Amino acid sequence: MIDTLRHVETPEGIRIGLHAAGALPRARAWAVDALIRFAILMTASTVLGLLKATGLGLYLLLLFSLLWGYPVLFEVLWRGQTPGKKTFGLRVKTVFEHFSLSFHVPLASVSEMNQEMHRQGRGGFGPKTAESRYVLEDVPFGLVPTVVLGRLAERPATLHEAGLALFSAAYGRDLSKDNDLLPELGLERLSAAELQRLARTGCGADSCRLALGKPKAISHHPRRKTECNET
Repeated sequence: MIDTLRHVETPEGIRIGLHAAGALPRARAWAVDALIRFAILMTASTVLGLLKATGLGLYLLLLFSLLWGYPVLFEVLWRGQTPGKKTFGLRVKTVFEHFSLSFHVPLASVSEMNQEMHRQGRGGFGPKTAESRYVLEDVPFGLVPTVVLGRLAERPATLHEAGLALFSAAYGRDLSKDNDLLPELGLERLSAAELQRLARTGCGADSCRLALGKPKAISHHPRRKTECNET
């Protein structure tokens, strides 16, 4: 038995240990599932073989269903625990179970487990001050571009605009001004059609400058001065 513990850090900065099954238990479970599917195919082929061409078509449909539908069926019925996995005690654990195992607290909601960790003097994880990149980077460089594109496409991103307004009010400054990339792009000078064209076809440095209304770059070669060729 080779079992592994894999640590994954969530976007919120919480490090969770995923207790994944090793290669050997997975291989044994896969072999059992393969045998079950093979047995179904062999049994069905005996009957469908009597139907000739029609039977061949039905056999191919059954083959497709077993290859693709078998895991989907047990994903729905047994939360991903196929008969092979059930035979060897393998199952898909929820994020709550991983959290409980990682931080050694009784299984409950994430909020309740965090409260228990806090009572034990082991919480919490994530940002400890308001000066967090989850706001000061994600709002200017995540929400703001979506707001600008929504206005440009005449499909306002209402929730993003509300979030930008709320965070700006909470921090006492216009967080949209913290994005120093958008002014360089000059999206407000583009129509929706121009933006779609640039997104589909791309552009070279000079053609982008022309599209955005910026002067072309000038070459400062020591021997001559010429305009850069448009690409």
